[in-house]
Amino acid sequence: MDDQVIQLAEQHYIAEQTARHIRIWGNQDQLPLCPNFKEIWSSIAPTLRQPYVERVRALASSATPTGAQAQYRDILKTLYEKSYAEMTQSVAEETWFVPLSQFEQSIGQLGTRVLSESYQSLDIQDDENSDDDRTVCSQDEDMDMAHTSVPMEYDPRKYEDPKISTLETVVKEGLLALNKLQQAFEGSDVRNADIDWKPQIERTLSISQTEKVIIGLNGSTGAGKSSLINAIVDGENIVATNCMRASTAVATELLYNDGESRYKAQIEFIELRDWEQELRILFEDLLDSHEDVIRGDLQKNSDAAVALDKIKAVYPLLEVKDILNTSVEALMEHSNVSDLLGSVHVFEQNDPKVFSRMVKSYIDSRGRRGRSEKGPEKGRDMKYWPLIRVVRIFLKAPALITGAVLVDLPGLHDTNAARVEVAKEYSKRCSAHWIITPINRAVDDKVARDLLRQSFKMQMQMDCSFNNITFVCTKTDHITVSEVQDSLKLRLPPMQEREQRDRKRAQLGAELKLLQEGKGRVMEELSLLDDEIEELESCLFNEESSLNLSQLTPIKRKRHSDLEMDVTANPNAEVPSTPILHVSATDTQPSADSEIDELLRKFRSLKSERKVLDTQRREIYQQIQINKAALKRVQAESDNMRADTLRECIEARNEYSKHEIKRDYANGIRDLDEEDQDTLAPSDRSKLARNYKKIEDELPVFTASARAYQKLRGRLRKESAVAGFTQLEQTEIPQLQRHCISLTERAREASAMRFLTQLKQLFQSISLWSLETGQAHIMSAEEIQELEAEFNSTMVELKETMVAEVEKHIDSLRHEFEKTIIRRFDPAVKHASEKIPGIISGWNAPRSEGGLHIQTYRATCRRRGMFRELDWNQQL
Repeated sequence: MDDQVIQLAEQHYIAEQTARHIRIWGNQDQLPLCPNFKEIWSSIAPTLRQPYVERVRALASSATPTGAQAQYRDILKTLYEKSYAEMTQSVAEETWFVPLSQFEQSIGQLGTRVLSESYQSLDIQDDENSDDDRTVCSQDEDMDMAHTSVPMEYDPRKYEDPKISTLETVVKEGLLALNKLQQAFEGSDVRNADIDWKPQIERTLSISQTEKVIIGLNGSTGAGKSSLINAIVDGENIVATNCMRASTAVATELLYNDGESRYKAQIEFIELRDWEQELRILFEDLLDSHEDVIRGDLQKNSDAAVALDKIKAVYPLLEVKDILNTSVEALMEHSNVSDLLGSVHVFEQNDPKVFSRMVKSYIDSRGRRGRSEKGPEKGRDMKYWPLIRVVRIFLKAPALITGAVLVDLPGLHDTNAARVEVAKEYSKRCSAHWIITPINRAVDDKVARDLLRQSFKMQMQMDCSFNNITFVCTKTDHITVSEVQDSLKLRLPPMQEREQRDRKRAQLGAELKLLQEGKGRVMEELSLLDDEIEELESCLFNEESSLNLSQLTPIKRKRHSDLEMDVTANPNAEVPSTPILHVSATDTQPSADSEIDELLRKFRSLKSERKVLDTQRREIYQQIQINKAALKRVQAESDNMRADTLRECIEARNEYSKHEIKRDYANGIRDLDEEDQDTLAPSDRSKLARNYKKIEDELPVFTASARAYQKLRGRLRKESAVAGFTQLEQTEIPQLQRHCISLTERAREASAMRFLTQLKQLFQSISLWSLETGQAHIMSAEEIQELEAEFNSTMVELKETMVAEVEKHIDSLRHEFEKTIIRRFDPAVKHASEKIPGIISGWNAPRSEGGLHIQTYRATCRRRGMFRELDWNQQL
């Protein structure tokens, strides 16, 4: 027999059994998964494949255009679905295959036109690696997945002030007008009274750009700054993250990318003099532990160990002895270093993974000693991070499109002096400060007071920027229900209700186990019967037998391995048995062998036994399904209760944290003001009073989960779902993105108004100039002289008024300096003279009395009083 015919017969079998399966189970709420009919076909006896071979030939001899492979399957699908649609469910259960005559009748009824229309209405992919039966039966599962997916698109600018967008629209129109005006003046030498309009137009165009709003992220190592930034810019790993150590070794700016590529980076290296100064400090640290360095007995994370690792990172080919025997001048002459210093590297990329790896190679912190790498080639590549001043990352993040710039700072206690200066510089330039802290610290510690150190408070007070502070509590998905319940006294669902569900689940599980055991016994008995029936079949149905295929009822027995799979998929379907032989008096001859009669009687007896067992199997299976549904329902109720409890705890802790931070922040400002009032005159104290309740209410506090947001956005696929979060808004990352945009509104409004004002002045000047140059508006000499006299008189009045205002302002400043600064000098000097000797004595005291180690003392002196957590300048 032709192999192609057998392959087409297999397609007939798969299409028919799939249609039968759908007809039997079509009225169920959820269609069970189809058995693997392709695999079952391989175990069917060749004799029972013959009906499908006949159907292949019948379809081939008809006028139906079968066309391509995919079209042939579609035609079979239509034919068999129509045949089984005309049957009742019970008839479909008893029918294993439709007779050939019925199949031919279906071909004639549908006809070529209907089959073609049916094919055109189908939209089925031809996937050579997928089975048709499984594709059809898995459609419901795909629909379920679609319904449970989380919407991935939203507009962070949805709630911004509409006035801003109106102003920006007007600015765009103004820019178009300016560009047209510039084109009109292009190539012309039109001047009047030494007025050149082209530079003024260019100057007006230059102020159309909105100033960047720098947002500085302040927080300790491990606070989750990098993860938070990745979530805000809607990327998975743009900024390197690491749960084992600090990942950010350099200041990192994130800006919106106006270019064509998705990502762009600028790597700015420190200057030559900065690296020379850094090397001298590192060499002095090595000299302090010279003997330990030679022996290789450095303590992990010691100053000398960090210095050695930093030098080896930049000069990987140098051994320890080479470093100790060289000089700073010699190291500065290395071309691989000197070529980098003072330069800027730029690269662009569209692949986020490739871009992330490239950026990570620059900003990943590896200044501490860890496991030594194996192999002679390991660690031979130069590391860039000790030489980098700042990294700028440009990306198309909606949260940054309005001009916000997120700055991830490595901290003020960096060992690199140049980066410390960068951090200080950013702190001065920042328009807004975000204080990042894990939420467990925000609850357990007074984080608002701890992070508002005296130096930070003073800067905020001098800059009048208390209103530019935002607190962000991270890692809200890290929670222990019992701890939150006890500390916040939450009223959660009673334990009795949870225990009752647990008992019900255990009971259903035990019943299900018994039913499974019962089903196993029945299936074992059915298997034994199948073996006996198979022996009878081999005797009754062979080449010497007078029985033929047309005498079989359309029920076929499967082997036990396939039977178990069908039982799982079709609970109400009768377990297929051996073809039943209907033998009538006309079908047998009076001289028939008595042995065949005996075999037939035994066959009918076994069939009856099998039918009883099959009924038991159905009843057991139905009960199993009922128990499974009940168990699933109870489990879902328990899961929902746990999820609701977790969500309630997260929300309660979030609200508590927000309230505590707001209150502590207002109290911290009150404490600072009270310290200032001690040096003020009584008449001036009332002027300093603030509305602390308003400060408390207006402080922005966010409780965010970057991990939950990324998971809901379809990222972090290797991690499990984050419990307690089902919507993006619950992570508060979308709120932070909107807050990021809102922080730019004031700068955008000011920039737009500044540009429009300048544009108006320019247009008015050009308008007056154009009128003056017209023939109808040429002034006489007397009119010009009169106008000049009036102008000069007005200028004299303006100068006199300006001088008076300046003197008045200077007097006001002198009074303010006298009141707020000069009057405090004497008390401050007296206070300092009393406190400073004790502070310095504390530094010089023995270690047992709290003094500094000699190496720490030296390192602090080399770094101008700032080393790690020490800040002598602040203490003084």
